[in-house]
Amino acid sequence: ILLLGVDDNPEGKDMWSGTRTDTIILVNIDPKSKSINAISIPRDSKVFLAGNKGINKINSAHAIGGVEMTKNTIEKTLGVRINRYVLVHEDIVKELVDVLGGVEIYIEKPMHYRDRTAHLNINFDKGLQKLDGQKAIEYLRFRHDALGDIGRTQRQQWFIRGLVKTLQNPQTLTKVPDLITTAKKYIKTDISTGEMAHLIEILRHLDLSKTEIATLPGQPNQSGYISYWILDPEKTQEVVDRLIYRDRAKIAAADKPIVANVMYAKDYKAKANALIDELKNQGIDVKCIDVVNRSHAQFIAHSNRITNDYFNILNEKVQNIDKIQFVYDPINLYCAATDFTIIVAAE
Repeated sequence: ILLLGVDDNPEGKDMWSGTRTDTIILVNIDPKSKSINAISIPRDSKVFLAGNKGINKINSAHAIGGVEMTKNTIEKTLGVRINRYVLVHEDIVKELVDVLGGVEIYIEKPMHYRDRTAHLNINFDKGLQKLDGQKAIEYLRFRHDALGDIGRTQRQQWFIRGLVKTLQNPQTLTKVPDLITTAKKYIKTDISTGEMAHLIEILRHLDLSKTEIATLPGQPNQSGYISYWILDPEKTQEVVDRLIYRDRAKIAAADKPIVANVMYAKDYKAKANALIDELKNQGIDVKCIDVVNRSHAQFIAHSNRITNDYFNILNEKVQNIDKIQFVYDPINLYCAATDFTIIVAAE
């Protein structure tokens, strides 16, 4: 399923036409295992647009040729087949969150930004907060930090995780009719009402420990006044094979030890040291240990042999890594030649 999020039409007419996609997420659902994998596609990704429309950012495809051009471009770029699409207007986020009574998000750092033209007045302090609809919009639209659009993409992933947790609350069951009614107003999709209800049911019973997320790997590049995200072809293929086609490597042989990094946020040194001792007790070689400017706890797999199954087995033997987000990132920026990195920080 291709999930696309669009902002307001600057011309104020049809809410769908002429809009760029600020959110692009390719979702793979396995109903049998009740698991969902998701790949975030940075909106500045440099691609060749379907229909011989030339080279441009992926988020321009919808403004030029609508959903079909966006689907075709992604299918040809990644070598996948998209079965369904969901086009979401940002107003749905506001209404859905309000229907649900708010969504809890850990704000990773102070966020302050004002843009009178865009009617944005973002003012967040660091810490766990329950966001109403308007605050959720502000959180998702913030991009004025060193990470830029990639930081915004990560926040989209954190928000979706928080939204799924809220949907799994037993009290949400009574709100399903209101959720579907709200969705109809701000969603354009080829998913039937029956399929939509089924998807909500899957989300309510989703096993987050079996969920993997990734962002298409690459690096930023400036071309004149235009900034692009240049995809790494080899690593991008690894992400697609793993999260969409669910290719799995066997867990490493006993004679080849797993090598890990442990990075910790400020004030989490003691917890990190306890985790390091536990990992070493499991025969894992902890190669690198350092302080990192990150605020969310994560388990980041870098090699194909670190599967979700491996993570769940390790979860049973090691404390302090349960309930943290599992991410696949084949580009290891923390410490070379290691299999995974654990970020010790707030959940």
